[in-house]
Amino acid sequence: MTTSDIRIYIVSILFLLLAEAIWNFFMLAGTLYVLKQRAVLYTKNFYVYIIYGTIASTIIDRGFQFTVFSFSYLNNIWTDTGFLIHLGFMIAPIVLLTIFHYYLINRLFDFDAKTTFKIAIVLGVLTAPWPTFFSNF
Repeated sequence: MTTSDIRIYIVSILFLLLAEAIWNFFMLAGTLYVLKQRAVLYTKNFYVYIIYGTIASTIIDRGFQFTVFSFSYLNNIWTDTGFLIHLGFMIAPIVLLTIFHYYLINRLFDFDAKTTFKIAIVLGVLTAPWPTFFSNF
């Protein structure tokens, strides 16, 4: 691996993190706006949430992508099956992201359990690795 390859790899990781941060920002802001929790958008905890959410969602998304495409058995299932099997595979990252979002929202914001759960479900679905899901269609 040359120095040029390492630079390209680092730039691609930074671009990925920036794209994830922008996506998380708009998804969380939109969800809070729809649920009429606009005051949270102007707090320090909102931006702390974006940072932690970006790191966690990147790890979970790339972990899912690595798992599906690196193991030959799963890769064969992924490439040889249809839409519903792919959707079944997507349950794992959605559940992991929902649990993480619920935990982080509960720690950083002062919402009741019902609102926290609604936000976590929406963010779990919207921040799931959908490009991996649609990669074979």
